[in-house]
Amino acid sequence: AASKTWSMTGWRIGWVVAPAAMRPYVNKCHQNLTTCANSFAQAGVVEAFANADNDVTAMVAEYKRRRDMVVKWLNDIKGFEAITPAGAFYAFPRISRLGMDGFKFCAWLLEEAGVSTVPGEVFGMPGHIRLAYCRSYDYIEEGMKRIKEAVEK
Repeated sequence: AASKTWSMTGWRIGWVVAPAAMRPYVNKCHQNLTTCANSFAQAGVVEAFANADNDVTAMVAEYKRRRDMVVKWLNDIKGFEAITPAGAFYAFPRISRLGMDGFKFCAWLLEEAGVSTVPGEVFGMPGHIRLAYCRSYDYIEEGMKRIKEAVEK
């Protein structure tokens, strides 16, 4: 949970909220899957709980701004169909109207536009691609511009 909310990727700290009746079972799983979280991660989560609400609010607003920009670009590219993602920082536009599966399209896009995407097939979404929008706004917008130019050729 901390990895997404407070950008503590790799710190491997989280928690479980469960009914009291589930605690013995959750505890058994926990004991068999983990050891103690390291001290710096514990201190970081304590600090995040105490002081990071404004940071999270700002981060969510920025991801929404990036998401809205990406969806606008995607829906302006002929052959793409995109819906607005409700969470995370990925878009999964349908590209099947372009006449390629996700694997072929992603390979072509990397060569043609220098933009890396992931075939939707690996996520059980054939005919789609996955785009991440977790880089800077300007960087993402440049990638979207390159995708549009390549597809329109």
